[in-house]
Amino acid sequence: MNKNKLWIVSEFYYPNENSTGYIITNIVDKLALYSHINVITVGDTIKERSNNIYTIRIKEVESLDKNKLIQRIIKQLIISVRFLFSILKNVKKNDTVVTVTNPALNLIFLSVIKKIKKIKLIIIVHDVFPENLIVSGISNESKLVYKIAKRLFNYSYNKGDKLITLGRDMQKQIQNKVYNKDKVICIQNFADTNNIFPSQKEKNNILIENKIVNKFIVLFTGNIGRMQNIDSLLETICILNNDDDIHFLFIGEGAFVEKMKSYINENSLSNITMLPNMSREKENEFLNAGDVGLVSLVPNVMGTGVPSKTYSYMAAGKPILAFLDEDSEIALMTKEENIGWVVNPNNPIELAEKIIEIKNNKDEVIIKSKKSREVAVEKYSLDIITEKYSIAIKSK
Repeated sequence: MNKNKLWIVSEFYYPNENSTGYIITNIVDKLALYSHINVITVGDTIKERSNNIYTIRIKEVESLDKNKLIQRIIKQLIISVRFLFSILKNVKKNDTVVTVTNPALNLIFLSVIKKIKKIKLIIIVHDVFPENLIVSGISNESKLVYKIAKRLFNYSYNKGDKLITLGRDMQKQIQNKVYNKDKVICIQNFADTNNIFPSQKEKNNILIENKIVNKFIVLFTGNIGRMQNIDSLLETICILNNDDDIHFLFIGEGAFVEKMKSYINENSLSNITMLPNMSREKENEFLNAGDVGLVSLVPNVMGTGVPSKTYSYMAAGKPILAFLDEDSEIALMTKEENIGWVVNPNNPIELAEKIIEIKNNKDEVIIKSKKSREVAVEKYSLDIITEKYSIAIKSK
């Protein structure tokens, strides 16, 4: 029997319901069906999900606001240091550590620990550091701190024995950072087709309560932040403000929420409803509140992130309106599977025109809706994707 332990290290894990937490929880549950799993994460101790799972929880930093940049950096630093001490204390020589790229500094610490303790290191890349700092406008390539960060993170990626990316564009991005390109593989996010499924729009309580059930709904869910191209989306919403049939429904939170609310008030926009995050228990309801699922990213972010909500839209049978780079994973999949439309992220006018075109072609929406659900079930279901993770983690 192999005495070496398997560790999963992630800032987000059960009961955290954000996308990373949900994905990691399901990967752990899958692995726990076959062997004992050890998890290091953040939060208070709660009852374990399985007898095969042992969880160490480090203290959360609750006094700092993640939506404020400086506070977020300080918070990430504190959490990373706490992870460092926990890993040094608990992980032994020749153990396997699977880590997510959150918190970011933890990746650098683990690359050093790997050398000290001779561990096997598998990195699940959800965010590509430090390039995502450029595309989100936080830094630029000329800054010394960015150049130093790039060297440190590239060193860390090279120390990984295997790197799992969420999309083909991200796979290429990481391959450009490492010497051994063969160790970089792609496993897309999953669609929870067991708990998310299509339902009738006419009976949707969210639409009924907000009196928009008879509108053509463009649905946006999840983080409303720096990466989501909010300025361009607001311009599109403003362009379509006089079209009484089209309504935008935003469900989520993030650093740009207040900016959106101010813009809506200043421009007297009546074609948008903003609601806060909703629990997983309401996920099937809010995902079925749209006619199309909007996925957006700022331009030129190739390979730095893959919006996981896309697969949830698909599970709910929603066609994808991809407002992002045409060679990104989501755009590629949308075109290859014929489950939606791709629009240049630099062009809010084109997006507005495409939404009008989609609204006026109900038959095409129905066809793409059905196909979206089929693709989610056949290629991206929970069992299919978590099995890929299980094979990748257990293989040499």
